[in-house]
Amino acid sequence: MGDPAHPDISVIIRAHDPARLHPLTEAVRSVHDQHGGLWIEVILETSNFPDPLLLEDFVAAPSRRVSLRHHDMVHSGDSRVDLMRHGVRAARAPVLGFLDFDDTLTPMGLSLLHGALCADRGANLMIGNIDLAHKSAADSGAIVPYHSEPPTVAGLMRRNSVPIHSYLVRSEVARRAVARVPALTLYEDYAFLLAAMEQGGVRFLDPFTSVGRYNIDRDQAVKYRDVEAFSADVIARFAATLEVPVPVSELRAPRQSPSGQKALTAMLDAMPETRAPHVVGLVETQPQPNRPARPGHPEIVAGWVCNVDAPEDVLWGVYALTEAGDYVHLHDRDDRSDVAAELGVPNGPYGFSGAVSTGNIKGVFVVIGNRKLRLPDLFAGPIATPPAP
Repeated sequence: MGDPAHPDISVIIRAHDPARLHPLTEAVRSVHDQHGGLWIEVILETSNFPDPLLLEDFVAAPSRRVSLRHHDMVHSGDSRVDLMRHGVRAARAPVLGFLDFDDTLTPMGLSLLHGALCADRGANLMIGNIDLAHKSAADSGAIVPYHSEPPTVAGLMRRNSVPIHSYLVRSEVARRAVARVPALTLYEDYAFLLAAMEQGGVRFLDPFTSVGRYNIDRDQAVKYRDVEAFSADVIARFAATLEVPVPVSELRAPRQSPSGQKALTAMLDAMPETRAPHVVGLVETQPQPNRPARPGHPEIVAGWVCNVDAPEDVLWGVYALTEAGDYVHLHDRDDRSDVAAELGVPNGPYGFSGAVSTGNIKGVFVVIGNRKLRLPDLFAGPIATPPAP
């Protein structure tokens, strides 16, 4: 556990409107009143306020486990990216969280996220669920969980559905991520999330518990309407430059779920093709061309694939694209000592195989990050060279 000089968590709060001190007070109190005995540093930006604020301005009897520091920037205005960068660089804790001035955390939110993140050495980003509330929700009771089940990494690449206060991130990951975020007035939170996800280690709370409340403010949507299209275009271009590792569990199609197969196909169709000189492979067995499908007699597709730069990292995401447009996961693996000897790498499960129920396939692909590489085969000519990523 930490101490005043070495907090467990730094929570960065951006406050933009001095006229809205009440929601800011609620936000700060939700951090202060966390259960679990963590030492917490609140990093507060109030450069638009006439005077600096103290923790005593929000809480009558502050806990010794909670401290407040300012990271005000002269002439910062509403440059949300600059405020994010400055706050991340000012943070002292090994784990960082964020909170907008009009949102709140649940009493156990930080403890749940922090405990799960620290217990998983491979985790860089721990994401929890969030409760959605409209402005009038306190009176109407219209508060609902955002997600019924955890989102996926692939899904988050297409659309941001995790508000920034629903996760904690390791500080070194945050510093690398924030250095890459483009200058945006809107969607800078999403750009930060994408840049953090590119570094791998994305995890979701289990069970997927709500860690905070996200207050939907339609006034904010109106405020940024004039930059929405521009920001969306910048985000799309930025996302196209990233290589986000997709977990193996997301690459395995549910065998008896039509909706799961549809989602998998949509995800892989959306991935652009790429070149990857460090990944080599070959399709050695596939159905005979133009042979009709025979019910009850699946055809075998097999071959091998290896990342020669890191042969210990098995490339599990190998798929055959059928004539019907579906992707079939070729999940069976076997050691290929002949491949290892040819490539000069240690022996490993480079061989892949799987059954397809069609007589024809359009190709075999291996997923690398958020792109797919078409493998050459013994039965076709040279494949077209895809554009550079």
